[in-house]
Amino acid sequence: MSDLSSYFFRFLKDGSQVPKDSSLWPEAWKIIEFKKYERNLRHHTLQKDIDDDYFSVSLRQALLQRKSSFAFEKPLTSHELLLVLSEATKERSDLNRRPYPSAGALYPLEIYYISFSNETDLECGLYHYSQVEKKLSYIKKTSGLEVKKFFGDYQEWRLGVKGFIVITYLPRRNITKYRDFALRATSMEVGALLQTISLIAGATLLATRMIGSWENTLLDEYLEIDGINELSLAILAIGKE
Repeated sequence: MSDLSSYFFRFLKDGSQVPKDSSLWPEAWKIIEFKKYERNLRHHTLQKDIDDDYFSVSLRQALLQRKSSFAFEKPLTSHELLLVLSEATKERSDLNRRPYPSAGALYPLEIYYISFSNETDLECGLYHYSQVEKKLSYIKKTSGLEVKKFFGDYQEWRLGVKGFIVITYLPRRNITKYRDFALRATSMEVGALLQTISLIAGATLLATRMIGSWENTLLDEYLEIDGINELSLAILAIGKE
């Protein structure tokens, strides 16, 4: 049995169900958690509000422009990356909800960015994106050779990729409420978030490509997560063609 399976088994053995009456839910089921990196002094934030005309393409155009790119010529600037991530995770002020669905609006996913290019202000290193504070926090320096070991000789290295979005999952945020449904709900959520990011990237003429193979243990160690209480679920290469 894998570590993740063992983790779920500890919570699933009582077989309890979520009450339909939300007044019976404990407060822990209603709290949206998010990570913060207080130790970091360097942050990237949007320098100006997003102009509504910036995303002027139709939904049909965005769908047609979404594709898995085979060439990445340039890395993103912090402004370009923040535009994509802020729109993909933007909360509606009236409902405290984001553009992608999440079971119980618990949002158990976190977003990281790995840069291995010094061509823009996003120098080589690991970054964490706060979906609440809308900022990129610089965590630590890295190198292309260090990142390459997560993927081996996977073909994306021959396509000139210079940055990856990594999405991780924190099971404790939804497993106590949804038990055996939590992993299925999270699988749907991460797919919806990836599609949302990809559509926004396509609408702004950025290049993306899903990565389907990596060394879980090595990547989780690099992200400073344990692979149980927080684990990597998805990787998206992103840049400019």
